[in-house]
Amino acid sequence: MVTEGLAGHFVLELFGGEPEPWERINSDIVQKYNSQFKAFWDRTDYDHNRWFFGTGDLPQWLGYTAGFNLVSRYFATAPHLRSSMLSNVNADELKAFL
Repeated sequence: MVTEGLAGHFVLELFGGEPEPWERINSDIVQKYNSQFKAFWDRTDYDHNRWFFGTGDLPQWLGYTAGFNLVSRYFATAPHLRSSMLSNVNADELKAFL
């Protein structure tokens, strides 16, 4: 989620504009899965297609929007930062913004 969120913000940093459709699904939908995001945070055996493409029981693009929102909340507390400055950030630094 963190890398996808940073990627979405990097595109905005470079080109401006609006977030992509996959980065802005309804926040009410995303919020329903907050406990699952926390439960899966440290797992390496997650199903990428399930979380990001909506195969299985999760909404399409859930992981993209959740990652974008996570990074947005992080930037709200550190407006001096840009995504291009965070290529080496430890994902755990952003966990509190789930």
